[in-house]
Amino acid sequence: MAYRELGMWEVLDVLRRGESFGEMAYIRGRQARRGATVQTATDALVVELPGARLDALTTGCQLHLVRALLGAMADRLQMSNARVARSG
Repeated sequence: MAYRELGMWEVLDVLRRGESFGEMAYIRGRQARRGATVQTATDALVVELPGARLDALTTGCQLHLVRALLGAMADRLQMSNARVARSG
């Protein structure tokens, strides 16, 4: 579950098997301010991909990764927009 503190903790999303988090730091650069905290409700395997290792990938591999991350971000934005529209 991804949380954001707005005076209190609010659930932003529930991630499922195979989904990722932390893409904003990669897309915006390592100086980007962390915008959420992730907490697991069950046991989970988390893989950390250090920025220096990602920077060492070939340009083609980086492009594939960025497209996948942006696709996931677009999906989350679309779901978020739908929630806002439903809440009126």
